[in-house]
Amino acid sequence: GDRGNEMTEVLLERLDSLLADTPSSAGYSNDLNDPEYTLQHEQFHQVTTQPRVNINCIVDTACEIIHSQRLSTLRLCSIGCGDGRFDKNTLLKILERCPDVTISYVGIDINEFSCKQAGETLRGINQVVVNNIIAGDIQQLFAEDIGHFDLVFTVQVFCYLSEVEKGLATALELLNEKGLLLIINPEKTLLNELFNRFWLHENKKHVTFTKPFITQALDKLNVDYTITNNVGIIDLTQCYADNFQTENQKYVLDFIVQSKLAKYPAEVTDICKQYLSLIAFGKPKCLLEHAVNMLLIKPKSQHK
Repeated sequence: GDRGNEMTEVLLERLDSLLADTPSSAGYSNDLNDPEYTLQHEQFHQVTTQPRVNINCIVDTACEIIHSQRLSTLRLCSIGCGDGRFDKNTLLKILERCPDVTISYVGIDINEFSCKQAGETLRGINQVVVNNIIAGDIQQLFAEDIGHFDLVFTVQVFCYLSEVEKGLATALELLNEKGLLLIINPEKTLLNELFNRFWLHENKKHVTFTKPFITQALDKLNVDYTITNNVGIIDLTQCYADNFQTENQKYVLDFIVQSKLAKYPAEVTDICKQYLSLIAFGKPKCLLEHAVNMLLIKPKSQHK
């Protein structure tokens, strides 16, 4: 285990040195409007699944709201809905546990192409009414254009925001009188350390992994709130289909290196291959454990 950690630290140091000499225009390729990339992205999702920890947290929260408030319709808003795959699984699991409820759904994502995909993905689910899927930035949205909700949830979104207070203010305004805001945010891990390098290189800002930045933003907004914090551990071997078979591991590595890092110098991609191989093949095993913070925020006074 210690040897694996030492190796990853050496690789990260070398990567930092290389990126310092690489123009940011080299591009952390993630163009969902590129047909070839879109096909690879589709294949990538066929061999991966979303961590059960995240889905279960949202489902548990939604079902508790339904039962405690005796709701026949759950008003649900997803900030960062992406292409709708994660939300579809989440919606179906809520309905499995609460089969008599109807879900009124709104999705928000900054990527317009993903929003179009989400519209297709979420179409035709029994007992789910998709009211709107909005392409926009949560840091700029206005609640009156969207409505108010029993539950607003967001997974791995706030860690990327440059204006956390604005994003939080909008999210809180989306809540109805008894509404809850669920923020699921990754903790600092060696895998995240790698991708943070490229996010910083391209966008000139850090990804924020710690819990306090949320509570500090709430305090700046003068919001009176209660907060429940749970930490979930994701075993990355559970994020792959077919019992984490070797061919799927290799596919994921190839996808990241060939598609996402395609424009970077060869030495950069070589380092990423070594780094990701250490993680994906469990050397050391601890690299396969990924912690997430699950913050359930309940404002004490809403819509006065």
